[in-house]
Amino acid sequence: MLQAVRDNWYALIPAEANAPELKSGTLVIEFRIQRDGRVTGMKIVSSSGDIALDRAAWGGITASNPFVPLPAEFTGPYLALRFRFRYNPKNRSRKQHFGHTYPFPLFTFGALAYLNWI
Repeated sequence: MLQAVRDNWYALIPAEANAPELKSGTLVIEFRIQRDGRVTGMKIVSSSGDIALDRAAWGGITASNPFVPLPAEFTGPYLALRFRFRYNPKNRSRKQHFGHTYPFPLFTFGALAYLNWI
């Protein structure tokens, strides 16, 4: 799931987020994955302040919809997630994240009420 969102987001990142301009911003999107894998209830919780950056992040999720259905062992009606998309954070070069080094942009995620990885 994460790789699909990341790949789709990277494909949509506007040119001004790349060198030499390196536009920066942070965006938070919350959404639910239904038991059948469909995305519902998407909303921007915190905008980056730039429509093009917001649209790229939004598109990274919508282009990945639907996700793989939730496992049968999952007993809830849906999985609530919060994704944080960061474009060129200030005062950082590259970041070690989950054992891998990623160039910016970068996103992190958390399952609301289940995990707090943000």
